[in-house]
Amino acid sequence: MSQGPYEYGTAAQMQYGVDQALSLMKQVPLEGLNEKLIVNVIRRTLESMGVNIPTLLQASAERQDEITQHIVHLQSEIASMNQAIEEKRMQVNLLQDQLREIGLLMERFEESSRR
Repeated sequence: MSQGPYEYGTAAQMQYGVDQALSLMKQVPLEGLNEKLIVNVIRRTLESMGVNIPTLLQASAERQDEITQHIVHLQSEIASMNQAIEEKRMQVNLLQDQLREIGLLMERFEESSRR
């Protein structure tokens, strides 16, 4: 039974996950600084709080997979919608052609009845 990204029985077990790690990393300014050192300090701090980094990384990889699957699903829906839109455009074009033809038919018959 997996305990998530925490050591069993710690206070951090109930509070720290992928979302919290993302939030923390977004708040830390890394540009122009020793990124490796800063990330190492953050890692050691999290570990000292009982956060199991390998499990956090596994949870992050699982989240990536979920997001990728969701993206693929949405892209598939978009492709289906685009296909439906194209089919509707073709229907509109056919109906517009029919309108033109009917208009020409009416015009020709009206002209012939005036002669």
